[in-house]
Amino acid sequence: QRLKNMIDFSLRPRYVCDADLDACGLTDVYRKTIYEKFQRAPLPSKENIELYRSWEKNYMNQVRLKGVTTLRDIDLCYYINVIKTRPIRISKSDKKIAARFVYFFELYSYLRKNGWDNIFSQLLSQDPKHIQLREARKALTPEKKLLTPDAREKDRKRKAIAAQKKREAFLRQRNDQNITKQHIFNNIMENFLNQLKPHNRRKKVSGGKLIRSFTIGVVYAPFYRGSRISNLTGVYIEVTKLLVRFGKERLPPGTTFTSITINMNLQSRPHIDAYNVGLSYIIGFGTDVNGGGLWTLADGILEIYGENFVQFDGTMPHATMAFTGGTRITLIYYTARNLMQLHPDEVTRLRDDLGFPLPQTQDTQPPLLEISSTVRMDAAEVAFKEFINTKHDVSAAQAKAEGIFRVYRAKQPTAEMLTLVGKIFKNDDVLWRIVQVYYYAQFKNFVVDYYNYDIFGENTPP
Repeated sequence: QRLKNMIDFSLRPRYVCDADLDACGLTDVYRKTIYEKFQRAPLPSKENIELYRSWEKNYMNQVRLKGVTTLRDIDLCYYINVIKTRPIRISKSDKKIAARFVYFFELYSYLRKNGWDNIFSQLLSQDPKHIQLREARKALTPEKKLLTPDAREKDRKRKAIAAQKKREAFLRQRNDQNITKQHIFNNIMENFLNQLKPHNRRKKVSGGKLIRSFTIGVVYAPFYRGSRISNLTGVYIEVTKLLVRFGKERLPPGTTFTSITINMNLQSRPHIDAYNVGLSYIIGFGTDVNGGGLWTLADGILEIYGENFVQFDGTMPHATMAFTGGTRITLIYYTARNLMQLHPDEVTRLRDDLGFPLPQTQDTQPPLLEISSTVRMDAAEVAFKEFINTKHDVSAAQAKAEGIFRVYRAKQPTAEMLTLVGKIFKNDDVLWRIVQVYYYAQFKNFVVDYYNYDIFGENTPP
């Protein structure tokens, strides 16, 4: 709906008709929800424009509609200016834009209804942020205006390098202090997690949802056909050194690790870590979090929010219990397999430059486990479901898993079947290599695991 250039602010605005809003999915129920949230908002003093600005910046994103883009870098003053100076057209496909306008309309209505005239007169007299930035750019000195494009680019890079050095010096100073859990939490949030976007690369763990789960140190990279140092390790060097130091201080003496996984609000499904070798160590950080313990097949629920790390066997079934509340972060320290695939320079970088306490031997191939990884994954799903259904009965969950293991053990492959292990065969012009033969209870038959030999060669993927 096209708007008039000038709006009468003495009346409650209805700039978009209800039919258009309903067509965008913003029904009256949603609009009423916004208004009710404003009524419960802890608003500051009506006479203090600075306190109002602080409230607007810190609180408005918390009461916005679910699914609507964040309201960063825009404010009520901006929308007042837009409405007064230009016609607005909102189509049925612009749900997010319409939602933001409704949001500010309700804010304006609430402020006017509750006697915020003084604040509003000040808002109307101020230029919105985009105009202030435009004026600031116009105020550039003549010397800077005369700079050539190459000179401006050099000046920009110089400032970026100076800012980065200042930031690294600040982080080093902070790292020299005593490392507390609160210090780690703040550092991870500010200098790591808030700068990275969620992804869906760990679909077996997340169930296909977008998650914030990142690893520094050694990772398995299929594209490179083996293990390597993650890209994030080189980008966030100071954060890596801080977390390595934190692990050395709090883990048992002599503990080795090659990798650190940082998870934020991740409720992992039942799974195993087929790429790990030996024990893993986890510690949790939670702000107003209820639940979220670590379930393991061996011990049930482990409490992870203490001051010290909790050890568990990541190669056996485990999962995250349901949780509610604020922000939940976990750090998991472990040793990755196939460390010998790393270039010697990368090993030196991990040990000497970053401080990782690497194993004495680089031969970190996992031992041949009695139960295959595929069977252990099946047992994880069944055992965790039984654990929930029996209201956290550890023995019942272990019995379910043992039932699957028992069937697997009873159906051992014959000597003739075992001769297939290591064989290479060709199918559709692609070479494949068989890595194991075992009985799969779900299919009630023997199956083989194999991988693309053209891509990975002798480096067996996890």
